[in-house]
Amino acid sequence: MHLRKIIRSTGFRFAVLHTLVFVVCVGLIGWLAEVTVTTALMGQARQRVDAEVAALAMEFEHEGSTGLLSSVQRRFATRESRLRYAILDRDNRTVVGDHGLAAYAGGADASTETETRQFKRDASDSILVAARSLADGTRLVIADDLESIEDVQDVILDAFLLALGVA
Repeated sequence: MHLRKIIRSTGFRFAVLHTLVFVVCVGLIGWLAEVTVTTALMGQARQRVDAEVAALAMEFEHEGSTGLLSSVQRRFATRESRLRYAILDRDNRTVVGDHGLAAYAGGADASTETETRQFKRDASDSILVAARSLADGTRLVIADDLESIEDVQDVILDAFLLALGVA
């Protein structure tokens, strides 16, 4: 009887409403933080691959296909960068670099515009790929594995789920 009286009281209802508003606000802040951080990291990844494609395309213009092949081989062999590289021939076969990138290169066309797209490799793994057709018919492909961005998303989600649970 006493519990029913407490539950029906204005003070209790106000406390429940206040708690619900607080929990919704924490959830919205968590969602906004995740979206903001993910958008910024994806923008950086896109800039990284686009800048690398532009730099190597410029090298192709100045040094020709031999200079480009040499640069890509050097970059591919050192593995100092988290980027992955490939040069494909007209038949989409890998001339040098990562053989797995041919599947994400798209079709060769006459355009020299860089095409950057995100692909899901499996349920939890994505890759950002920039591809550009060159004047000699080859295709330059550069990719960035988005695993680190997905890891950051997981950390943010876990932190805010914990905060939501505490709230």
